[in-house]
Amino acid sequence: MMKILLTLFIFGFALLVANGQSIPGVRMLELYFQDVRITLLSNDIPTHADIVVVEINEQTFAKLAQRSPIERHFLSQLIRDISQSGAKAIAIDILIDQSTNKSADNDLLNSLNQASIPLFFAYADDKVTGVTTWQHQYQKTFFKKAENPLVKLVDVRLTLDSDDTVRRHLPNQSAELKSMSSALAIAADIQPLQQPFIIDFIGKQTNKAQQFNVIRADLIDSSMAAIWPFQKKLFKDKLVLIGVNTSTIDRYKTPFSTDLIHGEQNTAGVFIHAHILAQYLDSRKFPSASKQTVLLYAILIVFIGFISGYLVLNKTYQPMLVIIVPLAIWLLGFYLAMPSQNRVFLPMVSPSLGFIIIYFFASGLQKRKFQTQRNYTRKVLKHYVAHTVLDELEQHPEKLSLGGERKEMSFIFTDIADFTAFSETNPPEEVSEILNQYLSGMSDIVHKHQGTIDKYIGDAVVAFWGAPLDDKLHAQHALLCALQMQAFSEQFHLARQEQKVNFGHTRIGVHSGLATIGNFGCSQRYDYTAIGDTVNITARIEGANKYFSSQILVSEAVVNQVEGFQFRLVGDVLLKGKRQALTLYEPVLQKHKEYHSRFIDAILLLQQDKAQAKITLVELSALYPDDGLILFHLQRLIKKTTNKPIILEDK
Repeated sequence: MMKILLTLFIFGFALLVANGQSIPGVRMLELYFQDVRITLLSNDIPTHADIVVVEINEQTFAKLAQRSPIERHFLSQLIRDISQSGAKAIAIDILIDQSTNKSADNDLLNSLNQASIPLFFAYADDKVTGVTTWQHQYQKTFFKKAENPLVKLVDVRLTLDSDDTVRRHLPNQSAELKSMSSALAIAADIQPLQQPFIIDFIGKQTNKAQQFNVIRADLIDSSMAAIWPFQKKLFKDKLVLIGVNTSTIDRYKTPFSTDLIHGEQNTAGVFIHAHILAQYLDSRKFPSASKQTVLLYAILIVFIGFISGYLVLNKTYQPMLVIIVPLAIWLLGFYLAMPSQNRVFLPMVSPSLGFIIIYFFASGLQKRKFQTQRNYTRKVLKHYVAHTVLDELEQHPEKLSLGGERKEMSFIFTDIADFTAFSETNPPEEVSEILNQYLSGMSDIVHKHQGTIDKYIGDAVVAFWGAPLDDKLHAQHALLCALQMQAFSEQFHLARQEQKVNFGHTRIGVHSGLATIGNFGCSQRYDYTAIGDTVNITARIEGANKYFSSQILVSEAVVNQVEGFQFRLVGDVLLKGKRQALTLYEPVLQKHKEYHSRFIDAILLLQQDKAQAKITLVELSALYPDDGLILFHLQRLIKKTTNKPIILEDK
């Protein structure tokens, strides 16, 4: 009974999280990634045909006698010019909250009283941050003197979410005043919405000039016969918004502020009002999914999470599901938010969290059924086999019988240069401690890349991929493991050098091919290992590093199975005891990348233009004297053996 109640509780909690509407932290994360999609997936759009923004920017301020309050004669003339141009209405997103001088103030009043089109002025009471009581009173007193009924005050407050971002519009924040966008919409014979709504920002923030027709206020001049006809045409029958657009005044975070490419870009208030007005004029609604759709989607995701967690016990697939399903949720979220006629914003963060919660709970329920048997098996075998082998044996105990199977696999052999000398010149306890640290780090890397450690041979590590669990990407995993081993061993080497301990570099060989894998021995004692020629060749490849002064060598069989890597050709190598040459490569490490292209050019020239190849290799060897492969190919050129296989007499 308790188990059922607990299951119902966790299911309900996961559903609550997946729905995501009532958990503040999750909701804010959801909104942030909604903003990211808006920013990344917004298209450039045609300039809005009915809106003009007149911006007062730093260049404008540089031409004015005073910055704050804005010079009234200038503002008066601006209103007269635009009013006489045939504009449909003007909204001024600037507070008239203090006097300048009597002449200038009277000039502004005269321009208001002479206006023949609706004029909407920003208004803010003393409840707004930064507005004092006397500034509030001045606004009321000043506009009482305006006798023109076309002049009205409007509410310019913007609604901020808890992260100080403008995403929503509340049309009725004031009982007495219309919002600026609502007033302009009414002037255009559009009935504005009365309920709060999400702002559907249009276009790209980095291209404001394309969102709306934008003109600098100081460039408007009806006395200039050469340009005024064009400016007059720009304002004809348009809704005009006038406001400040500088880096410090009246700026707000919007969804565009999450721009991951260009960095945070806040938006001037006048442009936000323009976006809201455009939404009214276009009768657009932000394409968010309905609450019913979100709830059904959450139920589906939680159900999938429960079924997946309860049925999938294989440790190989469990981590994949925890990544793949949330990744699918996010890919779907981005896909549906792409610009189209039917775009919709589905939540991504909350369903992912809900899936993870219910998945791990359901997985835990199922695992308890097998825990007693698993504990017993692990207690007996954990000291003898790798954890991947143990997992396979728990699922398939019949594999404990003697015998083997032939499989395509990948192998790694490693060896420490001059380890014999190191062990002979240092105290045994110090050698043991350092070697254990080294082998522990190398083993962790093998396990991280889904490999199985076959054995340790002194300082050498032998590992394989493709058994006991099938692994189609065994070569890819082995190569990734080898590269991380090389990075780890290099850091380990340098750290010991700083301690005045002469610990050698690690040499690594990687090869793929058929091998027989299974339990070999007798009924009393056996070992899970791989045998065959592929295993022996891998050991020989590792030993060839000494000949080429390289750190990692891989066979052509590996190169042909992996993607996303660069390699340097070593050559056709005849390993000791072999009759057929094997083509070997060296992965391009970070230190090679700056000159890799030149090296490749030189190798291509070996068969076409040996003289030019020699020139290039000589130049490279002078610049990079520590690169053994450059020196090796240069010596082959000098000895004129580039057309022959490389014969190795040593291991």
